[in-house]
Amino acid sequence: MTYTHADFSFSAQKAIDDHFINFSYPQRISFTESELAHIYHVGASILMTKHGFQQGGSFVQAVVANKMSDAFNRADSTMLRAMRIMSYVNSHAGVFKADPKFELSY
Repeated sequence: MTYTHADFSFSAQKAIDDHFINFSYPQRISFTESELAHIYHVGASILMTKHGFQQGGSFVQAVVANKMSDAFNRADSTMLRAMRIMSYVNSHAGVFKADPKFELSY
């Protein structure tokens, strides 16, 4: 099956939203809208890198390779606070075809 950028973005948004529903830390309210947009973007990059759609940056590659020490060393301040979310996306997110009417909500 061929996936598009929208499919990966949709899947990352779904996984991140699921994380916020199922876990108490970190909470969505602890991030600004700009930080949430960054989290969704990096989550999509993790999925795209994991499935060979693109090659992410050094932080994303470290997360995908499950080299969390390297990921911590490469993380910006938002990603440091969102490491649990990024790990969850890498370990538990599936890739789904997005609804053709799908629009990012962040």
